[in-house]
Amino acid sequence: MDRENETGNQEVFTFKYIFPADLRELHVNGAYGGLAPDGTIRMDLFSERQAIPNSEKRVVKSDKTLGEVIEEDKKYQVVRIVQACIVFNATTAKSFVNWLKDRIAESEKYQDEVSKLTGKRTD
Repeated sequence: MDRENETGNQEVFTFKYIFPADLRELHVNGAYGGLAPDGTIRMDLFSERQAIPNSEKRVVKSDKTLGEVIEEDKKYQVVRIVQACIVFNATTAKSFVNWLKDRIAESEKYQDEVSKLTGKRTD
């Protein structure tokens, strides 16, 4: 973090963002978590999808194409894949909340503008 001085007495920090080569972009459908024993907040971010069966048996039709499923080994209806776990304190949580409120407001404004132009919502 570099400290820079602007004109006047205002102190300014400059942040450099570094993106590692192995950075992953995650699709997130939800979160699960709570307080850790040390009082920090733990949030597991997950994506979810319909469960794929472990195995299935299908009829083979006379033309050698697959027909209906006659047996399926499927234990769950939906699978949640934990993509990342983040741990932070209450101060950081408040910062997330404020940042998210700003992004939600921007998104709603954008949706309204698109709706006015197209007559359709895009969300």
